[in-house]
Amino acid sequence: MRYFFFISVFILLNACSSFKEVEFKGVEKVSFGKQDQSNIPLIFDVRINNPNQFNIILKKGNVDVFLNDQFIGKSLLSKKIVVQKKTDQAYPLEIKTSFSALSKAALSSLGILLGKKLVLKIDGKVVVRALIIRKKIDISFKEEISPSILLNK
Repeated sequence: MRYFFFISVFILLNACSSFKEVEFKGVEKVSFGKQDQSNIPLIFDVRINNPNQFNIILKKGNVDVFLNDQFIGKSLLSKKIVVQKKTDQAYPLEIKTSFSALSKAALSSLGILLGKKLVLKIDGKVVVRALIIRKKIDISFKEEISPSILLNK
């Protein structure tokens, strides 16, 4: 029984030592959620690549979201997201924002009427879990997006 324990620990540590960073690859789609009295939820479908042999669970997260360097809101993971092993697919990330923050970002982005691209920036931390290991990952992501992505075209 004791040997079984040591072999199990060895296999577990070996699997965890081969942990590869999860890669945020881009935003595929942006949509608006159901508005309440003070918040307008924005839902970003973010493409995530998990190169590992095991699922990664995004447990907690607190990220700031900017559009053309204007703060538009925070994203707090309200429920865990399971990123499937060996996949590259999109997962929804909801951002709580206000009408005033969105209008401020829109006014500073009048260039979109001329077809200019928007710059989406996400900064923060996410706690991930793989098997029994928990790790806090810094996220700093910046991408140019087309204005049409906001219009779901």
